[in-house]
Amino acid sequence: TSPLDRGGFLISIYTMFATVTALCCAPLSDRWGHRNMLMGGIFVIGIADILMGMSSTYTHFLLARGLAGVGGALVVPNAFALVGDLFPYERRGMAMGYLTGSMGFAGVVAIPLGTMTASVFGWQWSFFLVSVLAVIPVTFLYLFLNSGHKHTRANISLRGYGREFADAFNRPYVVFALICTSLWYASYLGMYQYLGIYYAQSFSLNIQEVGGLILLPSLTYLVGTIVGGRVSDRTGKKRLIILVGLGAIACALGFAVFNQHLHLATGIFMFWGACYGVGDSSLLALVSE
Repeated sequence: TSPLDRGGFLISIYTMFATVTALCCAPLSDRWGHRNMLMGGIFVIGIADILMGMSSTYTHFLLARGLAGVGGALVVPNAFALVGDLFPYERRGMAMGYLTGSMGFAGVVAIPLGTMTASVFGWQWSFFLVSVLAVIPVTFLYLFLNSGHKHTRANISLRGYGREFADAFNRPYVVFALICTSLWYASYLGMYQYLGIYYAQSFSLNIQEVGGLILLPSLTYLVGTIVGGRVSDRTGKKRLIILVGLGAIACALGFAVFNQHLHLATGIFMFWGACYGVGDSSLLALVSE
């Protein structure tokens, strides 16, 4: 396979493992506690990064990447669920904005930090560093976050476990929320994950130049999440999602037309990142209700 195919497999296996794990563990997180599941997910990610750093073959790296998807599936939905536990709906847009903004900030910091670590100590230490840093949030969650905000229930039988899925999918708004979030993140990840490949192949840029350009939509996404969360609490979450959704559509069409002009394409991607940042906090707050 080509390097492009190998990169695509790494993205696909992460998404596949994350999707299956998130669906299977959703009922369990409400029983075992969102904080506990969040801590477990961070622990799994730490182990997966150690295994990726120790991988000697592409197959081993691919499997470790899948395990990271399992950890990510435990972390992201339970982090959002904790916001629903801790904040009322009237203030949840702001809270979701700070949470998604912290994710955007992590992306902004991780790219240059990972590049610098790999260039100085070797690519393996980019993954080992993540494992070391994972100790910080686990310690914070264990010591400072009160897990009593969400009352856990007793374990259920396999039949009851299946009945919860049937009950959820019989609710039209649940199905509609799944469709909306699937399309929203498919369009976002479908463009962002291949942004580096696009810049490298279309404009013959080196790794440092590609990394710098990828940071720009991450920065506008970060600003958008914080601003959008506050605005959505005042103007209405549905209305704001529609407006920024139309903006993202316009960016995708503009990118298709002007994809041979570096500065124009970069400007479009920056505005596109801002649209998704504003919409993310509003959409997640709406779904959490």
